[in-house]
Amino acid sequence: ASKANSIPRDIFIKGILAYYIHDGLDGNFSDQRKIDLSSKLEIFSSSGAILDNFIDGHEERNGKTTYLKEYGPTIQLFASQYALNYGLRSLFPFLSTFCKKFSDEYKLDQTILGMIQMDTGRSINLDDHLKMIGSVNGHFNEVILIMAASGVTEDDRKIKAIGNYGFNLGVGLG
Repeated sequence: ASKANSIPRDIFIKGILAYYIHDGLDGNFSDQRKIDLSSKLEIFSSSGAILDNFIDGHEERNGKTTYLKEYGPTIQLFASQYALNYGLRSLFPFLSTFCKKFSDEYKLDQTILGMIQMDTGRSINLDDHLKMIGSVNGHFNEVILIMAASGVTEDDRKIKAIGNYGFNLGVGLG
């Protein structure tokens, strides 16, 4: 099998969705600008996986050794913060509509802190566990896809529909 076939299919799902969301909303970005937005959203979302490696003690992820195993917990934690900060800073040119219309409703700090809830929270039954998955995976995916959509359109109805799709996708993947 080729090396490309060995990459897990869901590893770039948010970036790929962001790329196609743009087309679905009849955006006018060039292919390079769509790739730029998509890759920056992917970097931002990867910060959650890197943080999860630290919290869960994952020494391997997607068949590759993590910084945790190679360099220790401090570097793993620094790597997650670097990806988070770099991802957000590089997304700023795309987030004008998000910041004006949605930043109070979809708070980034709660989204980021919510990433660790799955590891620190305890569910007591299936309904409680589904709520937890929604508040973590669902909300995180929702915010990322709202960021993607709000970079293309200012139509609240379309943006929220894409956010709802992201929430459901996150719950389904969780």
